[in-house]
Amino acid sequence: MTARVLIVGCGGIGGVLTASWADECIDLWTVSRNANVRDAISKDGLICTRGQSRWRSTPRVVESVGSMTFDLVVLTTQPTDVEAAAKQYRANLSAEGEILVLQNGLCEDRVARVLGSADRVVGGVVAWGARTHNDGVVEQTSDGHIVIGTPSGRRPRQMSLITDLFSLIATVKWTDNLAGSRWSKLILNCIVSSLGTLNGTHLGAVVRVLNGRRLGLKILSEGVAAADALGIVLEPVSGTIDLRQLSLAHHASNRGRLRAIYAHAVLLAVGFKYRKLYSSLLRAIEAGRPPAIDFLNGELVRAGRSVGLPMHVNAAVCDKVYAFARGHIQPGRHTIDALLKKAFDAESSAL
Repeated sequence: MTARVLIVGCGGIGGVLTASWADECIDLWTVSRNANVRDAISKDGLICTRGQSRWRSTPRVVESVGSMTFDLVVLTTQPTDVEAAAKQYRANLSAEGEILVLQNGLCEDRVARVLGSADRVVGGVVAWGARTHNDGVVEQTSDGHIVIGTPSGRRPRQMSLITDLFSLIATVKWTDNLAGSRWSKLILNCIVSSLGTLNGTHLGAVVRVLNGRRLGLKILSEGVAAADALGIVLEPVSGTIDLRQLSLAHHASNRGRLRAIYAHAVLLAVGFKYRKLYSSLLRAIEAGRPPAIDFLNGELVRAGRSVGLPMHVNAAVCDKVYAFARGHIQPGRHTIDALLKKAFDAESSAL
C-alpha cells in the first residue's frame, strides 16, 4: 500500500522536502497557509536548487487536506506555530501514523502535550540548510544530515519510510538520545542566531571579534550548565565537538588557558563554516515579524530557571533581541559589548 505523507508548511525546509519527494512513489500532500505560494506553485511549479542541480516539480500544495489520514505528518512550520499545527492535524494520523517534528528548540514535548502522549512523536534534528528565494522558489543551501529519534528512545514505526525519504536529501542518523542531540543543536543555535542578530550581520563578522566569542561562550556555558542540572547527556555536535569542553566552567582547571584557546578556536571554525549565515531572527525582524527568540535562548532560560539557575546572559540576550525588534536599540558591536559587560557585572554581583 502506498504511504501517504503530509508536509505542513512550504517555506525553506518544507519546500525542499516537497520538491525532493514530489516524484517519489508516495501519496504526497503539502499544506501552506500562504495563498501566494500556493498560486505560484499551481501556475509555475515548485523550483528547487541543490548545488549544481535545479529542477521544477508540480506537487500538490493545498490549503487543506480535509479528513484524509496520513502515515507521516512532517511539521516544518515556525516553532511559534508548532502546537497549533499539531492540534490541527492530530486527527489526520492513520492508525500507525506519526508526527515528525523538525523545528529548532524543544518542540517535541509541546507536540506530545497536544497529542496527549509522546507515543506518536518523532523528532528530527536538521543539520542542513534551506531557504526561500521567492514564492515557489527554494534552495537547499548546504549538505548535511538529519538525526532521528523519539522522546522515549524507541524506534519510530515509520522509520523505514523516514529513512527512505530523507536519504534523498541528507544522511540519516538514528539516536536513542534525542534530548542530547536536540539540546546540543539548541545551544549552538543560540550562539549562531543571537550573535548574528545582535550584531546585525552575517555570523562570520561577529565571531572574528574577541568580545563576540566571549559572549558566545557565556551563552554556551549557561546552556551546558542547564543541561547538566537536568541530567541531559549532550551529544557531540557533528559527531566531534563536545560542548562541555567549550564551557567556561572547564576553563578554571590547571589547563584552563589551553581550554580557552581551544574554545575560541572552535568558535572561529564554526563562524567560518557559517560565515554567510544570516539569522532567521534577523530576517524576521527586518520583515516586521516577531523573532522566535523564545524558542532559542528563551528555551534555555526556562529550562535553567526550572532547576534554579539564574540564566542571566541568555535572559539578557532575549531582552536585547526584543528591544531590537521594537526599534528601541540598534544592532552592532556596541550591543555585543554592552551585553558582555552586563554579563560580567552579573557575575561580580553574584560573588
